[in-house]
Amino acid sequence: MIKNTLKRFPTPAAIYRELNRYVIGQETAKRTLAVGAFEHLTEAVSGEKKGESIKKNILLIGPTGCGKTHLIKTLARILGLPYAIGDATTWTEEGYVGSNYDEVLWRLYLAADKDTEKAQTGIVFIDEIDKIASPGRADNSGDRDVGGAGVQRALLKALDGDIISVASNGSHTYRSRSIEMDTSGILFVLGGAFTGIENIIEKRTGKKNLGFTAPANPENSKPETLEATGDDLVSYGLIRELVGRIPVISPIHPLTKKHLIKILAGGKHSLLKEINQNSLHYELQFTFTRGALKAIANDAILKGTGARSLRGTINKIIEPYIYNHARTGHIIEKQIQISLKMVTTLLNSGNCYGESTIPSLRPIIPEASIL
Repeated sequence: MIKNTLKRFPTPAAIYRELNRYVIGQETAKRTLAVGAFEHLTEAVSGEKKGESIKKNILLIGPTGCGKTHLIKTLARILGLPYAIGDATTWTEEGYVGSNYDEVLWRLYLAADKDTEKAQTGIVFIDEIDKIASPGRADNSGDRDVGGAGVQRALLKALDGDIISVASNGSHTYRSRSIEMDTSGILFVLGGAFTGIENIIEKRTGKKNLGFTAPANPENSKPETLEATGDDLVSYGLIRELVGRIPVISPIHPLTKKHLIKILAGGKHSLLKEINQNSLHYELQFTFTRGALKAIANDAILKGTGARSLRGTINKIIEPYIYNHARTGHIIEKQIQISLKMVTTLLNSGNCYGESTIPSLRPIIPEASIL
């Protein structure tokens, strides 16, 4: 049992505030997870079985690169709970070639330092759950679908809160080690992009321009809230039994340009802060003008990758400077300011190491990360 007492672990509002320190945007999802985590901790501390009540498993629906995995990692870290992440696209029904869903439970067991009791109060995030949807086949039990409906059915027992025999690496061979794990105290969060579900919702509601696509003005406007129902998920290809075990559904919205700029340079937890901490080791520091940050954010929006591509883009921009100017053993670090022109040139250049793409370096007085 978790050693905290009911008087000590945080309230939903406190969990939300802590999430807000590390996660940009996604207000609805942060509040949903804060309430879900609070209920989870309350039940874990009480030590009472859920009985016939429905486990409050959570589904996050939204596009890639918008922070689903980051949300779960941050939630687990601030609560001090073990967590594990699984990718549903790699799973097959038990007895077929491929890995089984219980591999993520084994990872949770390892994350809890092989303490079964501790693991049974942890968090499991199952990503890409939409990739095992089986449109037109999900409710046909006679039509074998080992990578879709078959995996969905295999998940039912764990989501219900039952005793699961968990094998090392998800392999139930005579050589594998197995443990018994009670999943009734595990907080399950599922996530997926569910690309195209907006068409199902539009057909049901008669409203147009719904969904998770970026708004026309990604810097200021917000997309209309997408409210997917259980019937929408069944139409998409999830079996009704699985949908019935996911009572809480929360949307994840595309990150706007303002969100992406804040992730890049919005304070002590920003990406540029982290990069500059690393670059101190080789006596370089980088500042970016506002125009440069906007260009990087626009590039991510055009790619449709959300925040996921930001680090790669930054690395592409600063790598030539590191290659040409990094030093060790110097007392005074070189301050390099990245402008909009430099970003545009480097992003459009086929050879980022070409001399024409790297302006001559001169130390400058650093300004704020966002100018």
